[in-house]
Amino acid sequence: MITKQNRGVVLSIVLLFVGIYITELHVHYYGDDYFFATFLNSDFWSNHINHYLYGNGRFINHFLVTLFLKADIHVWYIVNAGMIAASAYLIFKITHSCAAAFLLLTIHFEMTRESIYWITGSCNYVYPVMMFLIYWYLLICRKGSLSAIMAFFAAATIEHMAVAVNVLTVCCILYGRITEGKFDKTYIVDLLCAVIGAATVFLAPGTAHRAVEEGVGDFGEKFALSVKFVIRNTFVGNYTVQLNAITLIASCIYLWKHKLKLFLLCSPPVLACMYFANHIKEMTVFTLFQYELMIMVSVIYCSAVFVITAIIYYKETRSVIPAFSLIITLVTCMFIIFSPTLGPRVLLLEVIMYMIYFSCIVKKAITRKGAYAAVNIVLIIMAMYNTYITYTGYSSNDAVFADNEKLIEQYNENGGDTLHQRKLIDEDFGWSMPYNSAYHEEFYKLYYHIPSETQIIWE
Repeated sequence: MITKQNRGVVLSIVLLFVGIYITELHVHYYGDDYFFATFLNSDFWSNHINHYLYGNGRFINHFLVTLFLKADIHVWYIVNAGMIAASAYLIFKITHSCAAAFLLLTIHFEMTRESIYWITGSCNYVYPVMMFLIYWYLLICRKGSLSAIMAFFAAATIEHMAVAVNVLTVCCILYGRITEGKFDKTYIVDLLCAVIGAATVFLAPGTAHRAVEEGVGDFGEKFALSVKFVIRNTFVGNYTVQLNAITLIASCIYLWKHKLKLFLLCSPPVLACMYFANHIKEMTVFTLFQYELMIMVSVIYCSAVFVITAIIYYKETRSVIPAFSLIITLVTCMFIIFSPTLGPRVLLLEVIMYMIYFSCIVKKAITRKGAYAAVNIVLIIMAMYNTYITYTGYSSNDAVFADNEKLIEQYNENGGDTLHQRKLIDEDFGWSMPYNSAYHEEFYKLYYHIPSETQIIWE
């Protein structure tokens, strides 16, 4: 029998799929898509093996990229939207809240253009997130052999996802030891498989080569920049501040219900700090010290509220899901600090952990049906607004790709020393075009069979 809640979950996930899919209809090839497309020209397996040995250890992810590039792009449109919809469903099964279906449509375009609306980005970030959530769900269901298989494949994706899989498994082992007084053999097997999966990425020769190439420079300076990046963008960055704010509000309301009213009373000035810290580039009234002070206040206060909330939530429900999501966020953020490359895409998992935490807490914080429905309506409005912004951004660039292909056809017919190509109308909705990188322009030429000596004039 289909319950009212189940109908709501199905509807929200269908709307999520549609929202992602209609936006994808205006997504084209970007950045490394042109590089991986060259794998299809000849020596398919040799190209993949050489890439694993000398370029990058993410074999499965990049194998999937080439499969999607080989097929019609509409196949990827459907599969990518399906992976995101599946992630929302898995979060629902883990948290028993459909809030994530709306929250996934509110992710800032700075993050989605690097991780969702781009074939290579999708395989490197959306696919691993879905695999991680499948693994988490199987752990909850205690599906022994299935969870062990999934532990391997979830860990054998990207570096910080491998860390997350192992951290989650260790958390389950330790929690079982504390509550049951013994180590669960099933979790031990899962951990072994997770370690082996992670080894396929971390110990890959290509990973070492990439670390050397991208890690060139002063370590101290890079470390300081990485720390600032992670701290700022985990709490007050464009792609986390909105989610962080509503999570803080939900947590404070939850604490209010447990007689800890001071946190909610103190939250308005902290929310103001988060807002001003996020808009620092548009404001000249604050000094650098004041800006850093606002970030520090936001970090300390949010961290304290989230930890206290997770502890009380556990005492009330005996559920460790919010606590585990915080631990995974902390450890993966610490790992990202040492990553040779940074960008919004590397924090996608942290955003998903926020969504899991929020989905758990908001149901306990707001128990009245009318109020909870109002929360979902607000989330729907946020999702619709963000989807509109993202959709219009990508659709505005559609004509550019069509014009460029016509110009390439004319060039191939007439020849010449130069090729004219148009730049994107809106640079925020597209990732690493050939004019942004000589490296990508090289493979852009190979993809379209343009002679290497041809000068491309981007205008």
